[in-house]
Amino acid sequence: MRRMNRIEPWTRAVLLLATLLVSQAAHAQGDADLFTANVAPNVVLMVDNSGSMGHMVWHEEFDPTSDPTC
Repeated sequence: MRRMNRIEPWTRAVLLLATLLVSQAAHAQGDADLFTANVAPNVVLMVDNSGSMGHMVWHEEFDPTSDPTC
């Protein structure tokens, strides 16, 4: 007697193939939308040369006066 909840191997293969095709089609459409947009580029450069950039924050277990042994 055949079990009712068993999926045939060819059915699994068809379902897997359909899932892959749908996911690839959705991915390709997303890439096409990304590269076909006609928008002027927005660029932000942040440069910080304030005095706080010269302040070193060491880990409490680090000793900057000792010589490393590795």
